[in-house]
Amino acid sequence: MTTPRHGLVEVPLALHLRFEGDEPLRLDLSHLPCPGVVRPLALALLSLTNAGGTVKTAWTAKKYRDAIGRFARWLDDDGFRGDLRDLTVERLYDYWQQEKRDVENRNRILLAAATPTAGVSRPVPSDVTPHLAGRRVSAENARSTPLAAYSHGEYTRLVAKCKEIVRAARVEQRRVAALLSETGPSAGGSETWLRWLAGSSLDSVEVLRQRHPDGWLVDSDAFRAYRRALLPDMDTALAYRVLLGLEFGLPPESMNALMTADFEWQGKRQLRVAFRKRRASDRQAMGYRETGPWSGPALLRDWLRTSERLRSLMDDESQLWICFTEAGGGAVADFADWRWGKHRRRFIERTALTDDDGQPLPLDLRRLRTTWTERKGRDWHGAVTIDPNRTATVEGDHYLTRSADPEVMAETVEAAQQDLLRRAETVALILTDDERLADAVDGPDVLRRREARSTSGEWDMFAATCRDPYDSPFVTKGNFCTASVWSCLVCPLAVITPAKLPNLLRLEAYIRRRADDLPQSEWLSVYGAAWVQLTTRILPRYSAAALHQANAVIADETAALPLGPGEQLA
Repeated sequence: MTTPRHGLVEVPLALHLRFEGDEPLRLDLSHLPCPGVVRPLALALLSLTNAGGTVKTAWTAKKYRDAIGRFARWLDDDGFRGDLRDLTVERLYDYWQQEKRDVENRNRILLAAATPTAGVSRPVPSDVTPHLAGRRVSAENARSTPLAAYSHGEYTRLVAKCKEIVRAARVEQRRVAALLSETGPSAGGSETWLRWLAGSSLDSVEVLRQRHPDGWLVDSDAFRAYRRALLPDMDTALAYRVLLGLEFGLPPESMNALMTADFEWQGKRQLRVAFRKRRASDRQAMGYRETGPWSGPALLRDWLRTSERLRSLMDDESQLWICFTEAGGGAVADFADWRWGKHRRRFIERTALTDDDGQPLPLDLRRLRTTWTERKGRDWHGAVTIDPNRTATVEGDHYLTRSADPEVMAETVEAAQQDLLRRAETVALILTDDERLADAVDGPDVLRRREARSTSGEWDMFAATCRDPYDSPFVTKGNFCTASVWSCLVCPLAVITPAKLPNLLRLEAYIRRRADDLPQSEWLSVYGAAWVQLTTRILPRYSAAALHQANAVIADETAALPLGPGEQLA
């Protein structure tokens, strides 16, 4: 039996598929159980790979083949022996609920495509069809482990090797270009030879020999070498892609989809890059400044110059990532995993790049962005985020803490918060009215010290009334307390009265303003305990009327906080 170029083979049951840019693909289905289900789903997959279908690559077709196999084996284990007409809604939901989300999605698509149009004589029942486009019921895929940035050693080795490839490509291209410019027809051969040698065609050597049988193409090895020097190959394109990815720090899907029109030069050294993120609804932009020959703008300018000849021969000036191969000529390099995964592995083998454990370095373009983020964070410039196109929440959750264990980070934050609350809650806070103040501060020891060292006004502090400022926990016993005014809020000697409410509100406003002036860690260490005490235990005790009256007092009077040196507001 003749094997079709693209179609279904009945015996043994298999699919023969052909995709542009890929080798012919054969999917064997003869070993699967439940042939009454496997064959119609194979026809459905075939319809999805035809012109106008949604399956465009061999990689995707293999995923659908795996989905057919998983479904057939589950049905067989469940005792199913019929065909698609015997499937019920209950049975399908039982299968979907225990499957992975992506497998459930492919199963629904295959069942929906198994129609008479695809050659299926017995499709799923009419009562099942409405459920195929319904809401997914399988559990969402567990969140994968965040990608780790390349270590300093891995980063250094990767960048050094890519720079070596780029330098060699530059030198060879300039050498051959100079050779061609100096070679005349008499010295280098016929004008046809010079024309082809200059790269005026992207056809393979075999095609050129058939087109020109007069034998002018004698030394094919030299011709290939010269043309590879003039036109960037896959290794050169990948080296530039890695270096620019580490310089620009864009998401991999955004980086791979860049076009030449996405770059705008703002002067000679400033570059603006417009890009679209997969999860964003509009285009975003980042600005970069040329700071050296290996900075992002300089690398981009050099790549455009290196690939200029190939871009003109392809007659497509819009594509940024292009490369040349003898088999395929000029092509767009999209760097997707399913297209460039094998070449990246061969690239690592040829360059002998290793990780810190001495194993072959896994070249993952997604880790370039993570590496860029981590290295950028080491010289943080004080902005809210490293990347202005990310929110502080996204950056904190997904990037800035990836180098540490998330569980350890969470435990550290929780311990700090509990310590802060403990410091505030362990204070024996006294809240009373002015009439009962005398009873709270008059004790035998207090009266004796008052007679010896103090006057009546010495006990009245800014935020509270102190029972004994000479017994303060903040200074040596016997010395008068000189702690900051907000320290009274966490002092066991403080007595809070309604008369202090205006000052407490002034103190609250001051601490709130300081949160805008100081880093969060410093603000928490200085004001955290006092802020918790003030906002959770003191001010909530007062009525709305009392707070309103205190605010009116603040509005009518201008009272400055008694701050010490270095505590004044900027």
